Amino acid sequence: MVRQIPKSRQVPSPFQQIRRIMAPVVVGEKHEQEKRISRWPLWRFWHWPAPAGLRLKTPADEDIKLFRKDLRSLRKQIIAANISLSDREAEQFWPLFDRYTQELVAKQDRKCALLKEYAGNYTTMTDDQAEKYVLGRADVDEAILQVRLKYFPLFRKVLAGKSSALFFQLDWRLGLIMDLQLASQTPLIEP
Repeated sequence: MVRQIPKSRQVPSPFQQIRRIMAPVVVGEKHEQEKRISRWPLWRFWHWPAPAGLRLKTPADEDIKLFRKDLRSLRKQIIAANISLSDREAEQFWPLFDRYTQELVAKQDRKCALLKEYAGNYTTMTDDQAEKYVLGRADVDEAILQVRLKYFPLFRKVLAGKSSALFFQLDWRLGLIMDLQLASQTPLIEP
């Protein structure tokens, strides 16, 4: 006889978890959001050891790609729900948003590669590897900032000043949530 796990004890899929995390971002349910973020373990998506006593299947690169694609879709939905666009603005905004997202994804791919490499050797990392990791992360952060600065005047041509600012506030906020989650789930280097 196969014993079924009660629904109340089943772990939600990563996609269900991210939807629960990202939804309150827009409506400002700060405390509820913090509780949800703290329960969302990103170590499932990387090759880091899981907490003691918990066995997890190591995700394939394809699983990570699907997860990141879902995040981009949710980001687009959150922005669409929070920025009012006329038909003319929407025709210009969404293609620009897609180009902006493609450039950010290229930079974030570098961040994922760095994290994946870090996850594979953080316990045995040499001083040179640690320095390479820190400088690599700084380069990625700088590259992401440069993409934002490059696209700000382009979005400003399409949207009014406050709407452009709102877009970038949402974009930063969503990026910070992901960075905070990654940071909270990234094990520290062993000295």
